[in-house]
Amino acid sequence: RVGEQRTKLFMEHLLSRSTLLSCFSFHNRPSTILFLNRFFCTAKSPQQISKPLIKPNESTITKPQRIQKIVKPNEDGMRLDKWLKKRFSNVPFSFFHGHNRTGKILMGDESMKNTEKLSLNSKIKADKFISLPRLPPKKPSSKQTITPEDEAMIQNSVLYKDANVLVIDKPYGLPTKGGPNAKKDLESLLSALRFEYEEPPRLVHQLDGETTGVMLLARTRKAAVELATQFKKRLIKKTYWTLLTQRPSPNEGRITGDLTESDEDEDEKRRSVRGKVDNEKHSVTEYKEVDHSADIGSFVVMHPITAGKDQLRKHSAQILNAPILGDFKYGQKTHANQQLKSRFGDDVQLHLHSRSISFMKQGHPQETRLSFETVRADLPKHMLSTWEKLGLDTCPRAAVEEEQ
Repeated sequence: RVGEQRTKLFMEHLLSRSTLLSCFSFHNRPSTILFLNRFFCTAKSPQQISKPLIKPNESTITKPQRIQKIVKPNEDGMRLDKWLKKRFSNVPFSFFHGHNRTGKILMGDESMKNTEKLSLNSKIKADKFISLPRLPPKKPSSKQTITPEDEAMIQNSVLYKDANVLVIDKPYGLPTKGGPNAKKDLESLLSALRFEYEEPPRLVHQLDGETTGVMLLARTRKAAVELATQFKKRLIKKTYWTLLTQRPSPNEGRITGDLTESDEDEDEKRRSVRGKVDNEKHSVTEYKEVDHSADIGSFVVMHPITAGKDQLRKHSAQILNAPILGDFKYGQKTHANQQLKSRFGDDVQLHLHSRSISFMKQGHPQETRLSFETVRADLPKHMLSTWEKLGLDTCPRAAVEEEQ
C-alpha cells in the first residue's frame, strides 16, 4: 500500500515548480494514490523526477572527426586514388568512393582554411595536407606471409637491376596479382625485392600465371611513370617464344583484329602481311616461324605491338587457327590441341615464354640504339623438354635475329 509519505514528496515536488494540481481530486484518495503509484513506479527519487530535459542543439552534437595526412615530396603529382590505396591499404575503397561523390575529400594547408575539393583522379601536391572523414575500422590485412623459400625464389629470379628498374624471370604458375584460387602471387612477393630501397618495386605490366619469362618492374614511382610513358609510345619491345600446335599460314605476317572471348566469325578475321596498321583500335601482333617439327608443332616468335588481354593466345587460336600448346582456354576445341593433349598428357603446361624485353634506360636524352637495354630469359624446363621431344632448335639463329 502506498503511504502518505510518497504523496507528500510528490506534492512538494509539484509545488516547488508552481504546478497546478487541479487535475487531481484528493476527495477520492485511493484512485489518486493508484495513479501516482503507476505513473511514478520507475522514479527512484524526487531529484531524478525534477531533472530538467535539455533539447539538443549544435553545441551539444559531437561532429565527426576528420584526419589529415601530409603529402610527401616523392608523392608529388600522384593521383588521389593511387595515393589512397597506398596510404590506406586496409580500408575498403568503397569508403573513399562514397566520400568522393559528396566532396568530402579536401586538400589544403595545415590550417585547412583554404581548401580544394578533390576527385579520385585529381593530382595531389607535395607538402599539402589531405583531409578525410574519420576512417572506418580497418579490415584484416589479406597480405600473404613471405616464406624464406619464396623470398629466395623471387630474389634468384632477378636478371637485371639498376637504380630505376628490375627485370625478373617469372616462373610458371605465379600470377601477377592474386585471385580467389591463387595461393601466392607476384604482387605479394614484391617486398622481398626492395633490396636497398625502403619501398617495394611497382608493377608496370602483367603476365599470365601460366606465362613464363622476363617481366619489368619499376623501383621508384618516378621510374614507373617513365616506363608507363615508354609503353604508351611503344618504345618498349617485347619478344615471345611459343609453340603452336600447327604451322601458321603464311609462316610470317602481321595479325590485326578485335579480341573476343569466343571464336570470331570468318568475316571478322583479318590478316595482313607486313604493312601499316589500318585501324589502331585493333590489337596487333607480328609473328614469324623459325622452326617446325616434322611430326607436329611450330616454333614461332611473336611481337605484340599492342597490349590486349590474352592477345597472343587469342590471335593464335582465333585468327591463325593454330592455338598455343597447352592453351585449353582458347584452343581446346581444335583437333591439333587434342592430339597433343593425348600425346603429352592432360597436365601439359602452356608453352608461352616472354623471351626478351627491350626498354630505354632512364636519363638518356636521345632515343639511340645505345640508350636501350635488352634483357633475355632462357626457356623454362617444361618447354625445353618439349623442344627436345620434337627435335626443335632451342636457340635458332632466326629467333635471335628477331630480338635485335
